[in-house]
Amino acid sequence: MSAASKDKLTVLAVHNRYQLAGGEDRVFEDETTLLEKAGHQVHRLQLSNDDIVGLGGKLANGLGATYSFRGRKLVSDAILSCRPDVVHVHNFFPKFSPAIFDATREHSVASVLTLHNFRIACANGTLFRDGTYCDQCVGQSPLPAIVHRCYRGSRTGSAAIAAMIQTHKALGTWQNKVDRFIILTEAARTIFEKAGVPSNRMVAKANPVSIHATTPASPAERSHFVYAGRLSPEKGVGFLVQTWRERQEPLLIIGDGPDRQMLESIAPPNVTFLGHLDHQAMLSNIGRARALIVPSLCPEMFGLVAVEAMATGTPVIAARIGGLTKIVTDSQTGFLFDPGNGRELCAAIDSLSDDDLLSRMIGQSLSRYQEEFAPEHTMEVLEQVYRGAISDARQRAGKLDPGRTGS
Repeated sequence: MSAASKDKLTVLAVHNRYQLAGGEDRVFEDETTLLEKAGHQVHRLQLSNDDIVGLGGKLANGLGATYSFRGRKLVSDAILSCRPDVVHVHNFFPKFSPAIFDATREHSVASVLTLHNFRIACANGTLFRDGTYCDQCVGQSPLPAIVHRCYRGSRTGSAAIAAMIQTHKALGTWQNKVDRFIILTEAARTIFEKAGVPSNRMVAKANPVSIHATTPASPAERSHFVYAGRLSPEKGVGFLVQTWRERQEPLLIIGDGPDRQMLESIAPPNVTFLGHLDHQAMLSNIGRARALIVPSLCPEMFGLVAVEAMATGTPVIAARIGGLTKIVTDSQTGFLFDPGNGRELCAAIDSLSDDDLLSRMIGQSLSRYQEEFAPEHTMEVLEQVYRGAISDARQRAGKLDPGRTGS
């Protein structure tokens, strides 16, 4: 906990893990570990999607995604067991479902939800359909999601999520049952307001990025460019590879996904696919790059890998969309370009052939990370979020018990 804080809290951290571990899973682990290092008591309640296999498993979880009585009971039992001051939910989909917020209300416990994606308003969670930005369902009927099979090309899966969206809009879950929402940058606020999330309960807080400080590589030690992330259409990797057909510099692509085989088939010889790497190996490759390129075509909620790059001193060349616009300071810690604009991307790449400019950006990237994204800063904001949620929950319950922590 920060030096100004006196009380330690008991936190129940809830997360539905993905089959392919990604940024949300890493944030859950990092944030709960940082909370423990700060002196808070953390109880983790996790479910995994690993057993969602075959038609039967998909149907069962699809039906439970709208309202899981099992998920509600698991959270209720955990509350009775560990008596938390606050329940912090990272991902509830699909096994917990938003029903868990009825459990927090039943026990008059403060609740916090980190909005890692747009799932409460968009069936695929990305605001991306048919190769372009789409917010047709945000604040409206989710019926178009079913028509367009937005969730993994499945009409049944899309219908299940559409039912979840519509049900909890009708039940007032987001309006009335969550004490605080964490958005990862201010860029997401307008979208979630449109989806029915009260603006006065949203707090912008960056994901924690904890990286052991090392001396950054010099410009002379940096020869390649790098992409790190999922290989899927909304990430813009196809556009990046096509653009690289006109480039001579080496490009490393870290990660895996449904588009990998197609991307490998069109990539020029100076593009190398490294597949999935462990976190340290990924950071090592990023830390020796002239720049990390984030070519997303959909609005990223945050852009965790962009902040990790800055922590190593590596500038970021990113699409001017979503949360990336709040992370990258154009012409200081990197460059922004219009999504899908190859000319602007190439101009940014060309600029970084100047070692003097690259050296300045290395220093500015490190400074920005320390000032805004270092763990001690994000932890202070998180503690404030918890205390605001706890205060509201106690007022709602009509009592204030000075014997509990978090006052």
